[in-house]
Amino acid sequence: MLAVDAIKNIVMADILPDRKLKYFTDHKDWAAGVSDRLLLLRLFEDELKKFYLDFIKELEVMTHDTVPKTRRVALVHVYDLLCAKPEQEKNLLAILVDKLVRCRNW
Repeated sequence: MLAVDAIKNIVMADILPDRKLKYFTDHKDWAAGVSDRLLLLRLFEDELKKFYLDFIKELEVMTHDTVPKTRRVALVHVYDLLCAKPEQEKNLLAILVDKLVRCRNW
C-alpha cells in the first residue's frame, strides 16, 4: 500500500501534465525537421501513458481484494486520480461506477 500511495502522489504532483497524454503514433506533425529531443519526449510520453494505464489496472485489481481496507484505499486513489488529472478518465470512472453498482456487497 505504501508503494501505491507513493506512485499515486508522484504521478499526480510531478509527472502527469494537465492534459491527456498521447501515444507515440498519435502525433500528427511528423515533419522531417523534428528534433531528436522532441522524439525522445514523445517516446517518454508514450511510455508514461502505458505505465499509467498499467497502474490503473492494478488499482482496479485492488478494488476486488478480499480485505475491505485495501478496497477502500484503492477506491480513494481512483477517485483522487480522476479528480486531479484528465488522463484515463474513462477507465477511472468505469471503476468507480462498477463499485457503486456493487456497493451492496461491501
